[in-house]
Amino acid sequence: LYHRAPNPEMFDVLVGAAEPLGHGKKEAQAAIVWVKEQPWPNADRVVVLLLHVGDDDGAWDAAERLGLASEWDSLVTKATPERIPAVLRLYGDRLDKALRRLTGQDGARMALRLIREVQRLIARVTGEVGGSPDAAEHFDRWIKGIRQRYRQRPALMRTLDEAKV
Repeated sequence: LYHRAPNPEMFDVLVGAAEPLGHGKKEAQAAIVWVKEQPWPNADRVVVLLLHVGDDDGAWDAAERLGLASEWDSLVTKATPERIPAVLRLYGDRLDKALRRLTGQDGARMALRLIREVQRLIARVTGEVGGSPDAAEHFDRWIKGIRQRYRQRPALMRTLDEAKV
């Protein structure tokens, strides 16, 4: 049953059923190994399960390896100052996907929204409005990379200039 619906609820049912038999930890480990080894199209299922069992580092590693489709919020709530580069890589992937779909002003607005989201996240994680000096340096490099990759997108460049990003 867990293999058909690998989610935290089914994980808890599996482990709960195995615990009275003295196999709770063994089943939990096997279930985690199994979900990590599956050829998922992205890390969403893995991230949800690993966050559920408290393996934040494993969740970040899976997200960086496989990318995310929809579990952004659950993962970034676990961001720490050390994870700022990983956050920027993941948001960079998200921004690139959005800009492949959207062009012109729509793409520019979406990119700016994601950039502002990253700025708020960095401020929350570091406890500083502009982020720590290290976070600010990573962010500046990230923005320069975006500007370099999308220099041929005038609406995006104009929007970033107007927003002073």
